[in-house]
Amino acid sequence: YAWAIANRGQTYRLMHRYDEALTDLNHAIQLEPDYAWAIANRGQTYRLMHRYDEALTDLNHAIQLDPEDGWAIYESAVVMRLSGSEGAAERWHRVVEVFQAESVGEGRKAVWAAGNLLVVLCGLPDWQRAQEQVDVFLSGCTSCHQIKEVLNDLADLRGALSVDASQLDPILSRLEAALSQS
Repeated sequence: YAWAIANRGQTYRLMHRYDEALTDLNHAIQLEPDYAWAIANRGQTYRLMHRYDEALTDLNHAIQLDPEDGWAIYESAVVMRLSGSEGAAERWHRVVEVFQAESVGEGRKAVWAAGNLLVVLCGLPDWQRAQEQVDVFLSGCTSCHQIKEVLNDLADLRGALSVDASQLDPILSRLEAALSQS
């Protein structure tokens, strides 16, 4: 059952148990070779292990399988910046387009996309738009879980890329305040 194995692999990744994550993700992909989500998760695991060539190979493959997978596009933009690959600016531009389009409207998917767009804008960095995006994200019937996910993603971003703490910290404070009021 590829889905269950891939989800366990994601859990191992979140626990920083990368070798075990790779074992499960490889198994899931072996069972279902075009499983874009598992391939993207393996790419993210490789990024966290600083294995950028393998990360970019997987992320590009996931994007080829699902060209609208905003998170795979975002992860590839991060890897491209970390590895100094050409085309990083275009990849950042593309992920903004994808999440902006998904954030239009209402509902859970739009709120998730608004949160993801906030993370991307911090990664660019486009601090003015990121500050504006906090309001958009928090005004969208955001759940505690969604706020926690954005906080986790911003912590990951801070660990991966050099971001200006003086710009990021006020955003984190607003999210944490909203979380405590939920």
